[in-house]
Amino acid sequence: MDARGSDRAPDARSTVPGARRGPGPTAVLWLHRSGRLVTALLAGWGVYHLVLEDVDDGGRLVWAFVPVWALSAYVLLPSLNRVLTGLYVPHYFIGRARTADGLLGDPVNLAVTGSPERLAAAMRAAGWTAADPLTPATAWHISRAAVLHRSYPAAPVSPLYVFGRRQALAFEREVADSPAQRHHVRFWVCPPGWRLPGGALVDLVGAATFDRRVGLSLFTLQVTHKVAARTDAERDLVVAALRSAGARVHVLRNFSSGYHARNGGGDSIETDGHLPVLDVRAAPPAERPGVGPMADESPARPPRRAGPAQTYGRLFGAGESTDRTVYFSDAVFAIAMTLLVLELILPGDLPPERLEPALRAHLPQFLAYVLSFAVIGTAWMSHHRRFTVIRRIDGRLQWLNLLSLFFIALLPMPTSLLSDYGGSGSPWPAALYAAVSAAVYASLNLVWAHAWHAGLMAPEVDAGLYRYVLRGLLPAPVVFALSIPVAFWDPGLAAWSWLLIVPVSAADGWWLRRSTAVDSASG
Repeated sequence: MDARGSDRAPDARSTVPGARRGPGPTAVLWLHRSGRLVTALLAGWGVYHLVLEDVDDGGRLVWAFVPVWALSAYVLLPSLNRVLTGLYVPHYFIGRARTADGLLGDPVNLAVTGSPERLAAAMRAAGWTAADPLTPATAWHISRAAVLHRSYPAAPVSPLYVFGRRQALAFEREVADSPAQRHHVRFWVCPPGWRLPGGALVDLVGAATFDRRVGLSLFTLQVTHKVAARTDAERDLVVAALRSAGARVHVLRNFSSGYHARNGGGDSIETDGHLPVLDVRAAPPAERPGVGPMADESPARPPRRAGPAQTYGRLFGAGESTDRTVYFSDAVFAIAMTLLVLELILPGDLPPERLEPALRAHLPQFLAYVLSFAVIGTAWMSHHRRFTVIRRIDGRLQWLNLLSLFFIALLPMPTSLLSDYGGSGSPWPAALYAAVSAAVYASLNLVWAHAWHAGLMAPEVDAGLYRYVLRGLLPAPVVFALSIPVAFWDPGLAAWSWLLIVPVSAADGWWLRRSTAVDSASG
C-alpha cells in the first residue's frame, strides 16, 4: 500500500471538487445502454409469453410486475436475507461492515485514533463534505439529482453496520457534479476498551469506497450505488486527504489476507489486507465559525431569531405527556370495532324456519368481522404496548399516529365490501382489504420508527429492543401486501393466503426469540 495515497478516482476520472463536467456519454455508450434495455425488455416479454401468458387473464399480471418487484426488492428479499445471514454471518468484528439486511458490505480498510470531533474537523479541512442523514426528503433529493445529473455535494449514504451500529460519521467528495459518482467514507466509533485483532487500540474504524454509478443490487434488486472494485485506491485517497490536514499514519501490514469478494450489493471488491491507522489527535482543532483560512472575510452576522412559524413548530404539539394521544387513539379503535358489529344485524321478525338460512347467508359477514376484529385488536395491542415506552410526543409523531388511526377507521368499509362482494370474482374487494390492512400495520411501524429516531422513547429502549419490536409486526403487512397482486389473478387464493399470517408470525417470533437469546449469550 502507498501511504501517500492517490488523488485519482478508481476509474481515473478527475476528482477536483467543482471541476466542470466532461463530455457526456458517447454514441457507442448510448447504443450499449439501449441494447441492454432492449435485451431486458425482450427477456421479460419472453418469460411472460412462455410462462405466464396461459395463466393470465386479460393481461393483469403485466400490471402487477411493478408492485411485485417493489415488494420483493424492499420487503421479501431483505427479510429473507436477514433470516439467512442471521444463521451464518458472525456478529463479532471480521473486518467487514454489514448492510441493514445482514449481508456483508464494504471492507473495513481504515482505523483512526482521536475523537470523532477531531476526525470531522480534519475531513472538512481536507475538503470533504459531511453527508446528510438519510431521510425521505434527502432520499428524494438524491434520486432527483442522480436522474437529472444535478449536483448534491452532501448526498446521504446508505447505512452500514459495524458493532451492531450504523456509521457515526460519513463524508464524501462528489465527482462530475453528480451524486451518481462520488468518493465516500463511513466511520464507526469503537466500543470502550475494544481492540483490533492483534491488540491495537483505536477509537474509530472506517470503510472507504468509490461509487461509480447507480444500479440494482444483485441480492435484493434494490436501487443502489455500484462501487468500484479497487477499494484500496479509495482508502489511499482518504489517507492522503487526512495527511494533508495534519494527521499522522502508520500501516498495519497484512492486517488481513488480501481477498476478492462481493459487497452487499453484489459488486466485486478487492483489497490487499493492509490497514492504515490515522492519528488525528495532532490535527488542528475545528475552526470557530468566522475564524480561519476558510472563513468569509465579511463581518459575522448576528444569529437570526426564530420566526413565529419555527417557534410554533417547536412548541405547539410537542410535550412530555402522551395521555391525550393515547385516549383519542383508544376511542378511534373502539368506534372502528363498533362499526364492524353493525354489519351483523339480522332482519327482524324472522319465522323460525328462516333463521338457519339467514344465519348461513350472514356467514361471510361474520367471517369478515372476525378477520377485521383480529386486525384491529392486534393493532390496538401493538399501539398500546408501544406507547407505554413512548414518553414524549412531537408534531410529526402526532401526524403519523393520525395516519395510523385513519386506516383503522377506514377498515370497516373494505370489510363490508369484502363480505358483500368477496365471492363475485372481482379482485377489488380482496385487494382493497389487503391494502388497508397492510397500511394499518405499516403505519404503526412508522410511528415506532419516528419515536426511536426522534428520541421520544424511554431510555431503557436500546437499538436491539427497537429492532425486535419493529420486526415483530412485519409478517402481517408483508403477507397482506403480497396478496394484493395475487388478488388480480385469483381473489379467493388471495383471501386464503391471509391465513399464512398465523404460522409466519409464529415462526418469525420463534426466530426472533432464538436469535436474541444467542446474541445475549454470546455478549
